[in-house]
Amino acid sequence: MVFKMGNPGCACCDTQECPCACYGLNNNADDDAGSNNLTGVDTPAFDASTKILGTHSAKFDSSGYFEKSHANCFSPSANSGGWAMWFWIKSLADSTGGYIGSSGDQIEWYPGVITKGHFTYRRNYSSFACDTNNWDYRGGEGKGEWMIFMAGTEIQFWVHTKNGTGAYIGPCGYDLSNYIAVGAQDMPATSEWHFFYWYIKGDDSWLFAYNESGFIDRFHENLKTIAGTSINAGGINANGNEPLHIGVHKAQSNSYGTISNGPEQRLGDATNGGKFRIDTIGFCTDPGDFGDTSDPTPFPIVRPTLADNLWNSGSGRECPYGG
Repeated sequence: MVFKMGNPGCACCDTQECPCACYGLNNNADDDAGSNNLTGVDTPAFDASTKILGTHSAKFDSSGYFEKSHANCFSPSANSGGWAMWFWIKSLADSTGGYIGSSGDQIEWYPGVITKGHFTYRRNYSSFACDTNNWDYRGGEGKGEWMIFMAGTEIQFWVHTKNGTGAYIGPCGYDLSNYIAVGAQDMPATSEWHFFYWYIKGDDSWLFAYNESGFIDRFHENLKTIAGTSINAGGINANGNEPLHIGVHKAQSNSYGTISNGPEQRLGDATNGGKFRIDTIGFCTDPGDFGDTSDPTPFPIVRPTLADNLWNSGSGRECPYGG
């Protein structure tokens, strides 16, 4: 029997698959690296004129989106040897954020980019009346594992944690939030595509942001110990039930409100979801020690070879490239 180096007690775990799924989005939702094909909902569209790679990108300025049932390929918590994902995105018209819902039941608007989780919403803990327009994710909690969504012109990356990261007591009851923001990048409507590479291993998250012109920024967050506090967030939540969604955030509210199963916050929604194109989404398990010779460290944060290779001087790499 052959055991994995560095883990003599495990013969088959953390097997490298890079990519384990890759979506070129070339006028279809097929997995170009395996069998994790996406399913389109409400006839998602493709764009042959605005793309960074291949023949098409996925078009989000109507109502369609994609989904796929859970697979370990999409799950950082299922891959202790490391997990990475990457994608290209371009904003053609800004997401305005804001609120949706009828009077008394408004809810904050965060259209989903790529998600394997969701927020539950409840009345804002700071409100003095639970029956006013004060729906707020900060008064709720995270479900699933991770989310990438738009907040106005900013793209945000969140991890849902095992333990609570903040407790609030208000007129709507007691709330224990359980999520960490691990990175954010301003991404207003522009002529350039943006590229993101996200790596999670154990209790740490690293995010690297590029545009076509060059490298922009890097972010590191510990998913267990919140800097400057005594809070133990417990690391990333393990949840194998959440499906993968591309182009939608399927929010939920709890029993304190009347919005029980929604709303779906779709990227490209005609009201305030903006207009976006997404191209070439990839996932990788156990990506070769960060694509370099050793694991990353919180500081200094060294860009991984795989991220730079996938960005490829702003030209990208078509599926199923994985390093």
